[in-house]
Order: sequence, then C-alpha cells, then structure tokens
Amino acid sequence: MLRVVRAASNCKKRRGERPLAWEVRGPAGESGSPGAPGASGGNGASGPEGANGDRGSEGARGDTGAAGPAGEIEQSLLNTIQAQAAQIQALTQEVGAVKGTVTGLQGALDGVETNVTDLDGALGGLDGNLSGLDGVVGGLESNLTTVEKNVAGVKGTLALLQTTVAGACTQLGTVTSQVNKVATAVSGLGLNGVLTALGGLLNIPALPKALDPYTCP
Repeated sequence: MLRVVRAASNCKKRRGERPLAWEVRGPAGESGSPGAPGASGGNGASGPEGANGDRGSEGARGDTGAAGPAGEIEQSLLNTIQAQAAQIQALTQEVGAVKGTVTGLQGALDGVETNVTDLDGALGGLDGNLSGLDGVVGGLESNLTTVEKNVAGVKGTLALLQTTVAGACTQLGTVTSQVNKVATAVSGLGLNGVLTALGGLLNIPALPKALDPYTCP
C-alpha cells in the first residue's frame, strides 16, 4: 500500500513502511524515429493579372490562294432555305401590317389625347363661367338685400304718411265743424237798439252754404 503525505516533514515512518522519494520528471529518453510527411497544403490565391504586352507589328499579307471548286448544295437543303425565305417574307409582311395597325392606334390615341385636352379646356372655361355666375348671383343677392331694405324704408314712410293723413282727416273734420259754427255766428249778427235808433245799418254779405261734414276715406 502506498501512503502519500503533503510534505517531506510530515513523513513519519510507521512499522512496516519504507520512505520513498522521486521526481515528477524522469530522465530524458532516446530520440524517436522521424514521423511520416504531412499532407500537401491547398493552392494559394491567384496573383493579380499582369499588364497586357505591346501589340506586335502586323505580318505581311500572304498570297491569294487558288480558287476552289464550285460547291454543290443538296436539294433538301435548298428546299429548306427556300421555305425559310418564304416564311421570312410572310413574317415581314405580317410585321408591316402590325406596324401599320400600331401606327393607326397611335394616331387614334393622339386624337383621344387631343379630345381630352380640349375637354379639359372646356371644363376650365365652364369653371370660369360658373365662377362669374357666382359673382353675378352674389351681386344680385346684395342688390335684393338693398331693395328689401329700401322697401322696408318705404313701408315705414308709408305708415308714417298714413298716420299723418289720418291726423289730417281728423283735423279737416274739426275745421269743417268750426267753419260751420263761424258761419252760424256771423248769420246771427244784428244791430242793437242803440245802433238802430241812430239809423245805423250793418251790411252783412250773403254767407256761403254750410260745409258738409267731412268723412275721412
């Protein structure tokens, strides 16, 4: 059995025990054999591209070669070329027709745009006319308000005139009554005894007919 103590001073040999000391690091061993080579590393990143070199001088023109034999075209290939040419011609005509239709539509759209512009102008003119009409109506309303005030003033004046006329009618009735009373008094004038003895004579002109009683209308 092995017993371990914390420090050498704590080592107290017991019966049957033998002290033992050793180093943690032992003696160096012999060198080992070389290891196997490691795996190759990956390729490094490519370096920047170098600048283009100067352009070389143009070489001399070579001699013209001899003319080759006339080529032969197979009949099937010729038929295919002719068929494709006919299709191209037909497509060209269709494209021309479509182009004409597009041109017509563009003209129609231009006409519609012109009509819309004219309609916008007409609506703008109508808005101006409505604004002018609003001003005229406002002026008429102001004039009507003035006329109403004037009519109210005329009504007030008429009421005042009616009151004045009623008062005048009453006054005319009173004046008629007073005139008739004066006529009665004048007709009753005469000479007293003294004047008669003196031979006096009082000439009283003929009095007009008494006025009829005045009635207000």
